Amino acid sequence: HRERRKYELLDQLCRLVTRGLAVVARNRHAHAFGDHGATQDLGSAHHALCNLDCIFARLLRDCDRNSRILTGLDDAFLRGLSIEHTSYGYDTYQRAAISYTKAVELDPNFALAWARLSILRSFLYFNTIDPKTNSADAVKTAADHAMSLAPDLGEAHVAQGSYRYRVLRDFEGALSSYKQAQQLLPNSALVNEYLGYVLRRLGRWAEAEPYYRKAIELDPLDVQLLSSVGAE
Repeated sequence: HRERRKYELLDQLCRLVTRGLAVVARNRHAHAFGDHGATQDLGSAHHALCNLDCIFARLLRDCDRNSRILTGLDDAFLRGLSIEHTSYGYDTYQRAAISYTKAVELDPNFALAWARLSILRSFLYFNTIDPKTNSADAVKTAADHAMSLAPDLGEAHVAQGSYRYRVLRDFEGALSSYKQAQQLLPNSALVNEYLGYVLRRLGRWAEAEPYYRKAIELDPLDVQLLSSVGAE
């Protein structure tokens, strides 16, 4: 549970850094074109920085001297998260998958990295990107590792759902997995996003739309999320 908590905080940290950088970039662009009213966004930046301070404080409390933060393992995992959150495309997902592969090589018991790896590989498999690496067996193996290591991990259920959705084409089975993930991670943009996808596949558009909206509300600056939902 300590390791799980640590990586939840690291995920939050990655998102807050991305959000803060986006606010700064937006303000620089606005000022370059004479939009002085854009300074109102600085309140958002200040809020993000305050949240960063809180996250750092909680990390220091939750992690002991033997913490692996900022070592090779965490470096690889955080690199994968950062790539996922700041751009979108086949090349992006391949690079993120390489980072998660490195993380599980360094720690084969890293359930969250296995789950993220499976989710990305399911997307690459579905789009026939490097099928030798992103095979059906590779997707299932990563998803099963995540589930066996941490059956109470919401992302492990997302990984199982993504295997059923993109490999088996079992949309009802995928929906069941995503619903289980939702019970564990009710405020996860990832879970809401995937619930929207599978409901759309089932032709239940009216049910899918609130999940898309909720996902964007929870993570409004995730480039991958915005790109995916915008294409729906």
